[in-house]
Amino acid sequence: MMGVITQTIKRITGRQSPGPAIDSGNPGGHWTLFPSIKEYQTRTSNYEAMPTGYVATFMATITVIASNYPEIKWIKPVGYTLMGAMAFEIMSSKVHWASDYP
Repeated sequence: MMGVITQTIKRITGRQSPGPAIDSGNPGGHWTLFPSIKEYQTRTSNYEAMPTGYVATFMATITVIASNYPEIKWIKPVGYTLMGAMAFEIMSSKVHWASDYP
């Protein structure tokens, strides 16, 4: 379900990813509301930014696991730390903007 939600938002917002934005000389990125299906399919990496499906899926997974095992106290701190590290790496590799996470 998380994939459906994030893909729907990505296809509506058309938020340009940092890598293609910087390569094209537009360091702030470009928003193309409702890019055509053909454009999105042929240049997917250009529209992968908003929102991040990686963090959304990771957060949903940690929430479900932590809710099912409340007696295991280390799940949330370890999960959130790993999620933060993953978010930092995704930003460093210019796949997502910091604003894609909230």
